[in-house]
Amino acid sequence: MASALALVALPVAAQTSQWRDLGASPAPAVPTTAVNTTQINFGGYEWVVIGNTSKDIYKGEHDGGTYGHANAVANSVTLLSRNNDFDDSAFRAYGSGCGIYAGTCVGGRPNEYQGSALQGAMDAIAGGLGKELGVINERDLESIGDTGISDYSALDSADGINGENAGGQMLWALSYPEWRAIAYGVGAGEATAVRSFPSPSMWWLRSPGLTGGSLVLAGQSDGGNIVGVNVGSSALIVRPAFNLDLTFVLFASDASTSSSGKSAATTTSGYQSAAQPTAARKFTFLTSSIATPTLTLNATPLTFTLAAAPLLDTTPNTPAGAKQYVSGFLTKDATTDLYARYLETTSSVPVTPFDAADSDGSGSPLDDGAYVLHIFSEEANPYLYSDFASHSIDFTFDVTDGAGTVENLTLTSDSAFGLDNSSIALLSGGTFNKAWSLANGSTLTTTSATFKPSSLSVHGKDNTITGDLNASGSTLNFFLPSTIAGTNTLLNVTGDANITGSTINIMKDGGVIGFSSLSTAAEINLITAGSLTVSSPFSYNPVTLYAGVALYSTAYDFALSDGSSGSLVATTTVTPYEPPPPPVVTPPVTPPPVTPPVTPPVTPPVTPPVTPPVTPPPVVPPVVPPPVTPPVVPPPSGIQLNAQTKALSEAFLSGTAYLNQAQDFAATQGIDAALHASGTAEGTGPRL
Repeated sequence: MASALALVALPVAAQTSQWRDLGASPAPAVPTTAVNTTQINFGGYEWVVIGNTSKDIYKGEHDGGTYGHANAVANSVTLLSRNNDFDDSAFRAYGSGCGIYAGTCVGGRPNEYQGSALQGAMDAIAGGLGKELGVINERDLESIGDTGISDYSALDSADGINGENAGGQMLWALSYPEWRAIAYGVGAGEATAVRSFPSPSMWWLRSPGLTGGSLVLAGQSDGGNIVGVNVGSSALIVRPAFNLDLTFVLFASDASTSSSGKSAATTTSGYQSAAQPTAARKFTFLTSSIATPTLTLNATPLTFTLAAAPLLDTTPNTPAGAKQYVSGFLTKDATTDLYARYLETTSSVPVTPFDAADSDGSGSPLDDGAYVLHIFSEEANPYLYSDFASHSIDFTFDVTDGAGTVENLTLTSDSAFGLDNSSIALLSGGTFNKAWSLANGSTLTTTSATFKPSSLSVHGKDNTITGDLNASGSTLNFFLPSTIAGTNTLLNVTGDANITGSTINIMKDGGVIGFSSLSTAAEINLITAGSLTVSSPFSYNPVTLYAGVALYSTAYDFALSDGSSGSLVATTTVTPYEPPPPPVVTPPVTPPPVTPPVTPPVTPPVTPPVTPPVTPPPVVPPVVPPPVTPPVVPPPSGIQLNAQTKALSEAFLSGTAYLNQAQDFAATQGIDAALHASGTAEGTGPRL
């Protein structure tokens, strides 16, 4: 008889579930940590967080007092060993290869980090981490050059090492700038606590000293000072650091002691709190090296039996005491997290992951609420090591007034699930006939009954239902991957597939842009079956999928067969996007230039100056002198005047006098007129 797993009392204080759905978009936030405070157990050792995505000690200009910088690695934390867990070492032993010292040094300076005994010790520690090495971000250390330094500021320009670059480092000693950066943004006491070691211990940094080529810096035991030490001097502490990738963390667990958190869980202890830890912690990482469990799901109360036990992953350096379980992570109302180990994979006893009617064996029903259950295979290691889990089988259910109904089940590519009953009930009246999802090659086995989901979403290719599928009246959603091609099959049903009256939808899978392998007339098998039942037509709304922005990219149309051939086939029509030809631009007709009429220049009429009429001066009749009576000269004696001769002379002279007077008058009048026209006062000029 299957025994129920007890549920612990649910915490009163609500929290946000820390389970990280790694398939969600956008990706969930990484676990929170506090710099210089949070302890993480990893690889069998205790480490302290000295950097995260907001504050890190990676290279950068720290002298200004800014602790964080743009070089921090996303979704990660930087860790420094907390304790003296590793063998002491000289920086470089005496020998040959680098002058009187062992190893290599291209510049002839024994304080070069690459090729040193300290760098070799870091590689040796990394080699013992087993599969945990796979979640470390390697780092390339850049050299400041083959030169001695006279000022410590020279170490800020690169990664604080001399000689060659050191590429692909998994673990590394701190540089002087990184040692110094631990103190930025925090109190002096906090930095001292992180950097100190019990006196008189000192620990190696990777940076050269100021003079010559044989000094290397070391942190002193007080945590507040550094000192230059000869490379071949007495062995000092080896204190590695590394950057841990948190991308594939599923959840964190309390790891304060060997009997806390997950380490305290057994297959008989039931559920226990899996709240986000506040003290020392360990992480459970998703890995593809462990197979999702193959389970058979049974009827009321909900139980499952392990159908095929996955083998324990025997990666080299698997910790002693490692075991493999089928485990569960249960979340209530997205706020309360519970964890349980159902059974070891060496067992095949039926397991009840929960019993809604009797959650703890005392007759108390499961609390009302919305639940999500993740079932996965897990490599559980001692508390100082990380744990690893397979992809999970996830489904949701609601409990109302003690009655529960399962709503959704999602199978991934490496999971398989068996059903022993078509009506899976948590309690009487609850049924397992809601929404289901299969993805990328997953297998669902319906061993003794017809499988009838209310909706079925099929993602990717080569999914299988072993048994029958009763999708009569159901909604079937087919999500095409980018690699889909003609003759590919999305779902194969080995028995009968009944799609009578179903609603069929074809969509692009998440993140798909286009379908590079599809061509016109390609036939995609949405469903192949031992037999296909279509008693009445199904419903299909033809859809056009685009490789980009609708109307501006290649279009894919799908016509469905009627199912009479025994398969449901979608035939593709591909319409490549052809940009419209550029519009023919008819240049506007430019009329001939209009020559404006020549308008002759308008010469304003010349208005002659108005010369006021000249009023001639009054005519003064010439003064005719009285006739001169010549004196009567008595003729000489003997001479007599002829009277006719006298008359001729007078007449002639009187005419001449008259003519002279007329000319004088005319000249005077003309001169006066000219002077008046020129603006000269009349009569001012000389007169003739």
